[in-house]
Amino acid sequence: MRRYLKYLLSAICILIFATVGVYRFPENEKIPFETVSALVPLNIEQLEQTVHEGYQLVQKTDINDNSVNMPLSGLVPENMVSIKKGAGAEVLKQRGMERNLPKNKFTASFLRIVFDNDIFDNTDYYYTNGVRLELVSPFAQCLPTSKLLPAFRNADISVQGLSLVQNIYTPVNPDTKEIRINDRPFSAYLSLGHFRESYNYDRGLRMWAEISIGVLGPASMGDYVQSSIHDIEPVGWQNQIENDIVFNYSFLIEKLLLSRKNIEVKVNANASIGTVYDKVGGGLAFRFGRFRKLLENSVIAHRQKDPGKISFWFFTKVNAHLIGYDATLQGGMFNKESVYIIDYKMVKRSVLNASAGLSFFYRGFGIELENVYVSPEFEGAYDFRYGRINLVFGL
Repeated sequence: MRRYLKYLLSAICILIFATVGVYRFPENEKIPFETVSALVPLNIEQLEQTVHEGYQLVQKTDINDNSVNMPLSGLVPENMVSIKKGAGAEVLKQRGMERNLPKNKFTASFLRIVFDNDIFDNTDYYYTNGVRLELVSPFAQCLPTSKLLPAFRNADISVQGLSLVQNIYTPVNPDTKEIRINDRPFSAYLSLGHFRESYNYDRGLRMWAEISIGVLGPASMGDYVQSSIHDIEPVGWQNQIENDIVFNYSFLIEKLLLSRKNIEVKVNANASIGTVYDKVGGGLAFRFGRFRKLLENSVIAHRQKDPGKISFWFFTKVNAHLIGYDATLQGGMFNKESVYIIDYKMVKRSVLNASAGLSFFYRGFGIELENVYVSPEFEGAYDFRYGRINLVFGL
């Protein structure tokens, strides 16, 4: 088993390093400046026949539309006329401080609600409830944390948003005040995150990254939420993992291996590092149906002026993770006052996740139903299952 895990980890590392050269930080891109000698004014027909490398000045004028002989740095941007290579006959006339916008300036707004609960599988233990709210909006691009979230160079789609997450965990029997040794401790965390998702169709790549901060323990109000949705109030929350800080960085990159009209196969590598989870993993995903290439959220396609056709597909996913640290089992990294935790020697260092589900999208709305299996996370633990409902609303 260890030999196979070693091969899996090596494949993940190769995939990450192989793709590191194709992303960039858009905010840090420098606009080239150069000194250009005087040019003879060109008409539109001449511009259409000219091929230029990147973004270049092809005509300089003063406010009276007369040709001038001065360096590019001395020109007022609103008097420039420029053309981008590959733009064909389209001559873009930029005003103000604007220039030819790269294609990753696509903007979209939508709301995503993800609800996880084990009641869908008629169980009530371990990962028992989770909620994730996402708001994708152009304003998120203005946040300073954008510089910490990578995106592909010349991405076809790049969106950013905020997330609010609460995850709740309980032992097998949450209705007793007594601590059951070798069972999962009560724990919960609440976090606010900033994420970015980008796509490169030519390379068949999707990248997702998120930075999050929050709190683990009673301050996350996990006990209050679970008590409010149960007929019989769990009484063991007095033994939950104590308060600690949540700070995590998560990254995922996905590569399209096979793409046909109605079939896709993808491989992914992912990692998380911080005070809640330290883990690295990878996996495969398969889907069959009617969908837009690479996109798993067809609301984005609708926002790109797509005709609004119905999208639907069946999917299945398999992921394996190597676990370094799990604060929901082992307690917070800094606060060691928790009454009960799982000893690090009992934590399973390899965990398997598998899921299957259905997706349906039409115009500005989407729904996804998924059932998830998770292998035992510590010595003596059971495997477990939970259901997920994913709703997406275009704004």
